[in-house]
Amino acid sequence: MKQNYFLAGCLLFFYVLFTQNANGHTNQVWWDNLPQKNNRNILKVLPTEPQYAYDVKWYFLNLHAENNTVQLSGDVTIKAEVILPSMETFSFHLHADYTIDSVFVNGIKKEFLNKGDERLVTNLNFEKGTLFDVRIHYHGALMEDNGHFSGIRTQLEKSTNKNVTWTLSQPNNAYQWFPVKQDLTDKVDSVWVFVTTSNINKVASNGLLSNVVPLPDNKVRYEWKSNYPIDYYLISIAVADYMDYSFYAEIPEAKTNLLVQNYIYNDSDFFEKHKPNIDKTRDMITYFSSIFGPYPFQSEKYGHAAAPMGGGMEHQTMTTLSIFSEGVIAHELAHQWFGDNVTCSSWEYVWLNEGFAMHAEYLWYEHLYGQKYAFDAFNNNILENIRIEGKEGSVYVPAQYIDDADRIFSNILTYYKGAALVHMLRHELGDDLFFKMLRAYQQKFANSSANLKDFIDVLSELSGEDFTYFFDQWFYGEGYPCFNITWQETDSKLYLKSDQTTTVPATTPLFKINFDLQINYEDGSSELVSFFQGQTSQYFSHDIPSDKKIRSITFDPSHWLLTKAEVRQGTASVENEFADSDISVSTNTTTKTINIEFGSALNGEKVIQLFNNSGKMVLSTKSNSTTHIISTSNLDSGVYILSVSCGGNIYNEKLIILPS
Repeated sequence: MKQNYFLAGCLLFFYVLFTQNANGHTNQVWWDNLPQKNNRNILKVLPTEPQYAYDVKWYFLNLHAENNTVQLSGDVTIKAEVILPSMETFSFHLHADYTIDSVFVNGIKKEFLNKGDERLVTNLNFEKGTLFDVRIHYHGALMEDNGHFSGIRTQLEKSTNKNVTWTLSQPNNAYQWFPVKQDLTDKVDSVWVFVTTSNINKVASNGLLSNVVPLPDNKVRYEWKSNYPIDYYLISIAVADYMDYSFYAEIPEAKTNLLVQNYIYNDSDFFEKHKPNIDKTRDMITYFSSIFGPYPFQSEKYGHAAAPMGGGMEHQTMTTLSIFSEGVIAHELAHQWFGDNVTCSSWEYVWLNEGFAMHAEYLWYEHLYGQKYAFDAFNNNILENIRIEGKEGSVYVPAQYIDDADRIFSNILTYYKGAALVHMLRHELGDDLFFKMLRAYQQKFANSSANLKDFIDVLSELSGEDFTYFFDQWFYGEGYPCFNITWQETDSKLYLKSDQTTTVPATTPLFKINFDLQINYEDGSSELVSFFQGQTSQYFSHDIPSDKKIRSITFDPSHWLLTKAEVRQGTASVENEFADSDISVSTNTTTKTINIEFGSALNGEKVIQLFNNSGKMVLSTKSNSTTHIISTSNLDSGVYILSVSCGGNIYNEKLIILPS
């Protein structure tokens, strides 16, 4: 989900929108046009104990709705299966503003109890494995105004003079418009959404439009059916005077074309203004399918429904949005994989939805405009904002805040820092392994939910590495590292001292991290070297060509890392301090070598071993020298562990060998 809000607003975060200027480049635009809310958005409705007794199989929403009111009437059928040894009480949530007219269980009318927003049917006596259905007839209008976080809203879209009614159930607001069990881990197997409305309107919803039925009194019924598992908050409707603009997108790997169905305001000026970006959805689907795996709901559709909601919401198979910018369209489309196909199992892990969707915007820019352009934009728009606003707080949403929508959808922590985490993980893995991992994650947890451990298990299985430390510092930890690097050039040798501090030392005193340095020579040439820092202060060295002199050194030139760094030329003391340190390792992509320098503390025979990401030893040798060079020309790109043992001590360094 992406929304617009004031900088100090609760959730609704800044939009990074890219619009083409006359030179073909893109400019950042900040959207701040929604009113600011001063109260915290507290989620009042979470699953209650009786709701864990059953597994929802099917929702059938049969409602009447119009484009100028939040008034609803109709019935909802819930088909479910008992999963505990027995079930005496059936519980569901429906906002207290609605009046329930009747409840039928397996066709038999039942009495029910109202307990605020929780409604209960008692004395059922169902055994484990029992399939049953409950039909709830109700009517009413949501009177409670939660601003953006209202489950259903109606508003005039001023530029087109069109009234629109739409729903937004994330994170826990589905109960504000239909009877529901709000449990992220209980995806319903299928959903039907039938909506009767005035025949001037069209109704957008999930899945495929199976029928449009003309009715008396100038009414019409739109019948949508989806047969893919879906979470409660991804079910939606949008009602307005729409036009249908549809086309097809190619998914070569699946050997199919996907329907892209767009319900746009029935206004020619609006359509002509936004058609160019809507058309880009076609290529986005093809591209994202090539890197994440085929579009997950390819038997149905993808599309957009316009609504003046101040951003976008990734309703399954049909996003609801107000801003048809390139970035928003890419973000919400990426959610069809990260959020809809695989859904976070708890709002504690909302990063699995939002971090990847935010990062996907920049994958699209990289695909379209090149890596340097995309990475520069990522640094300027994402990393710089975190450096200013994100010195504290974790990507992880602590359990005590999972009822606080503003914390769940924190702009800086969930979206920006979440995207930075994904970006750094890509740097750690290299592109081949990174995209292979994303596909594996999508395949393993397709049509279900996942938590962080599930994600790490996929990551570790493919990489052969334990990434616990990475997530301890970047996901559960707070802040980011700050580097103070001093360098000195002496006799064709570069000596460096790197001191690291962090913005929240009480929580995360050290970030173990790989970083790149670009050595810029006076003759205009440069080379890239990589180091791994696992201590607060560490020394490194690197051989430089005898015919070159260093002009300057650039930290993280490609903007991979969420860090601050100061690099300055020091004195000969750096060289003297280095002589007393134990070991320094650097990689050189130009010469395709790993360069090892041993300090005076390692003055005996050293056993040097190199292990690949599967734990297989690919090199073993011995050295009595103060330096050692390993050629990487015959090694695959990826993550390696260099192990050096000497005098009973073992030194391990993590290395990343980049593609040639």
